[in-house]
Amino acid sequence: MRSCGCTLAWLCALTIIAGGCEVEVVLGVFPPRAQIDLGQPVSPAPCLRFSPAEVVFAALPPGSAHTQQITAWNACGAAVSIQALSWRENRWFSVSGLGGTHAGSEGPIAPVVLGAHGARTLEITYSAGEAALTESVLVFHGPHDKILAELPVLANSQGPQLNVAPVAIDVGCQLKGTVTWRPVTLASTGGAPVELSNVRVTPASAGFILQRAFIPGPLEPGADRVVMVGYAAGGVGDGPEVTWDEARLEISSPDYVAPIDVLLQGFTREASCEGLRVTLMWNTPGDPDSKDEGPEAGADLDLHLRHPFAVDWFDLPFDAFWSNASPTWGNMSNAQDDPSSGPDDVDGLGPEVIVIPIPEPGVSYRVGVHYWADNGFGPSTVQIRVSIFGQLIHETSLKQLQVGELWEALDIPWSKGSVVPVTGPDGGDLVHSNYDTPCTPKACPE
Repeated sequence: MRSCGCTLAWLCALTIIAGGCEVEVVLGVFPPRAQIDLGQPVSPAPCLRFSPAEVVFAALPPGSAHTQQITAWNACGAAVSIQALSWRENRWFSVSGLGGTHAGSEGPIAPVVLGAHGARTLEITYSAGEAALTESVLVFHGPHDKILAELPVLANSQGPQLNVAPVAIDVGCQLKGTVTWRPVTLASTGGAPVELSNVRVTPASAGFILQRAFIPGPLEPGADRVVMVGYAAGGVGDGPEVTWDEARLEISSPDYVAPIDVLLQGFTREASCEGLRVTLMWNTPGDPDSKDEGPEAGADLDLHLRHPFAVDWFDLPFDAFWSNASPTWGNMSNAQDDPSSGPDDVDGLGPEVIVIPIPEPGVSYRVGVHYWADNGFGPSTVQIRVSIFGQLIHETSLKQLQVGELWEALDIPWSKGSVVPVTGPDGGDLVHSNYDTPCTPKACPE
């Protein structure tokens, strides 16, 4: 039996096949189905609303103040409880009418309950401190810090405004004798020109410099200006401890009460910017040509570096090795404390390398070697080298491993600048025979 779907007014029928014969049964005329466009789901409107919906102050001379009244009202049939207030990027606004005057960044208040369809008068005060455009948002919080509503507040809408990007520059590690340049963009986004009186680096002794002397002048609306900031690597630190050079790019304008600062930081090393570098090398006596390449052309050993969050080896993401070459450890927004594993050497000799640019202070990493496959060439002799910022600080003696063994070799407690050999219960090397891995030759489960 076949049927037809009717989306228009037409004649529909069923065709019945019985005993090799087709019989068409007319069902009649069906009216068209309504086509309903549901669109995107709509979030429910907040119960707490304001009149006006946005508070706008005209330009005021610095040192003067003005107050506007607004009405906060409950548009719902159930009570609304206001239990906290917070301002976003506020310096010049305050609110009263909710049990005191609130000008800080955030804080709880004595609960204010608006009954069903109830209303309350609030006062927003703007105390002008500068000529620049000023924006903020007053956030009303309910129980459990739930955001009930947000009220935009604006002053000097046609005044000057300066946007600076980025707000911070982290150069990271810089080799001695080199200079890294980074741009800082000053953009005029208001309704009037921004007068730039000075841009300088302070303190001048921190190693940060300007590419050229700043020339004061106005920045017209819609225009921008790029300032190049350089880090001329200064004093060289020793060992694993990082001593940061810190400074500020200070941008001054008579339109702003205080300078706008861009935070600057970097540090210097003599030989290398690789904070921690672990290298595995091996030799397989049974391999007649250890330099040939290709699948199964030599013994396959793997270097592992384990974070203390790992429960065991091959515990992703906290064991760095060929199948987990670039995991995210430590600070999720900073890749400098993440390991990076080099190419997986599957045909003999190595090297295999894992590098962490700036390891996490106070964290102890464990180094392991797993003999993945001998490909018929027998045991291999391995050696591990550990370098900190380019200085070789430890080299293991030659260690023979059989296929399937996993050697827990070293602990590296950062920031002590030392390496501690791992020992087993008998005081010797800690080696696991026939170590059971969750991996296949192509991948490891996450």
